[in-house]
Amino acid sequence: MTAGEEQRGEPASVGTTGFGPVGRPVVTGGAAGGPRGPFGRGEVWRPPGQRLTPDEQRQAGASVALAALLLFLAVLLLLFALPHARAEERAYAAGRSCAAGARECVREVPMTVVSRYAQKSTGRLQLLGPDGGAPHEVQVPADGRLFQQVAVEDRVTGVFWRGALVAVRKDWMRAETSDSPDGAGRPPLLAGTAALLPGLALAGNAVRLRLRARHRA
Repeated sequence: MTAGEEQRGEPASVGTTGFGPVGRPVVTGGAAGGPRGPFGRGEVWRPPGQRLTPDEQRQAGASVALAALLLFLAVLLLLFALPHARAEERAYAAGRSCAAGARECVREVPMTVVSRYAQKSTGRLQLLGPDGGAPHEVQVPADGRLFQQVAVEDRVTGVFWRGALVAVRKDWMRAETSDSPDGAGRPPLLAGTAALLPGLALAGNAVRLRLRARHRA
């Protein structure tokens, strides 16, 4: 190396430098590959507000989209489906006791079991009313005491509410059918909570990534 080269002080391993947006320098790397920046080799300037890496941008976008979907579902379940189900439960409870102000009371009808069979956890009963006609088929829990004790040709009591067979009674045993509004608030409450919690977590993740980008800027 000559004295003139030492005065210039230009090491061979330093990469070339150009100018990016608004005159900011962009290092493209040299013989040794250049310094490693956020996107790999080379330190690339990014405008303020665009400090997320591509992977972080994709993660933030996916988090926002999925969080919006889950939170929308949670709002539908918790603010609309759940109050409606709870109102049905209260109306049914009032009808069972025929409390003052109840618009519809339950109606009990003597019936006969004409068929009984189980499908996994669901017990199916076909009940024939005193006026004949087509039997009513209902679904009750297969592991319930009533389904396990009842037999074909047994006399039972069918409980009707709003035109639907909502319960079956025999002696001291009782089984709510799949048409009963009793406990109808549990499914929307559980499903709404299951959608709300991950939705909030994903929204928080998106906010965290945005705050990280602002901190980098």
